[in-house]
Amino acid sequence: MQSVHAELSQTHDDLRHTHEELERATVRLMQYAVLEERGRISMDLHDSIGKRLTSAIVQLQAIPYMMKVDAAEADQAIDTVLHVVRQSLQEVRTVAHQMGSSEAGLGLVALNSLVNEVQ
Repeated sequence: MQSVHAELSQTHDDLRHTHEELERATVRLMQYAVLEERGRISMDLHDSIGKRLTSAIVQLQAIPYMMKVDAAEADQAIDTVLHVVRQSLQEVRTVAHQMGSSEAGLGLVALNSLVNEVQ
C-alpha cells in the first residue's frame, strides 16, 4: 500500500511539474506571438501610414505653387491633406488601442502563472 501511495505521490509531483512547465511554455509562446504580431503591425503601419504621410508631404510642398495659380485648388489640396493626416492619426490610435488590449490579456496569463507557482 505504501509503495502505491509513494508511486501516486511521485506521479502527482511529476504531473504538477509538467503542468508548471506547460504554463511557462504557454507564456513564452504568447510572448513570441505578441512580438510577431508587433512586427506585422509595424510593417503594416510603415506601409499604409508611410504612404499617406509621403502623399501629404508632396501635396503640402505643392500648395505654395497652387496658391499662385488657383487658390481654390490650393484650398482643396489643404482639405485633402487634412483628411489624409486625420485618417493616419485614427489608424495609429486604433492600432495602439489594439496592442494595449492584447498586452493586457498576456499580463493576465503571466499573473495567473505566477500565482500558481507561488501556491
